[in-house]
Amino acid sequence: MKNIKEKITFYLSGLLYLLFNLRLAANPLESIKATLWQLAQTAPFIIGVTWVIVAFINIWQMVRKCHGIEGYGCFLLLASWQVYFMRYMNTRV
Repeated sequence: MKNIKEKITFYLSGLLYLLFNLRLAANPLESIKATLWQLAQTAPFIIGVTWVIVAFINIWQMVRKCHGIEGYGCFLLLASWQVYFMRYMNTRV
């Protein structure tokens, strides 16, 4: 049941994303072109924001696994964030 729920949620999210980027024009062909252009312009931003959010969640989970750091949580989170990006930059070179 969980698998079906995930599929439905995935398709509804995609439909909602398409609806938000829908651009109407005088004829259907122009509407399709304008919508595809809108999707092409916003896709890199959405991918980048999603990547940053996922990275932040991963780092936050790493910080939560450490015990006894209640007072230094923000410092450790920022340090982990820097290490995460430095590691990413080294793999991209």
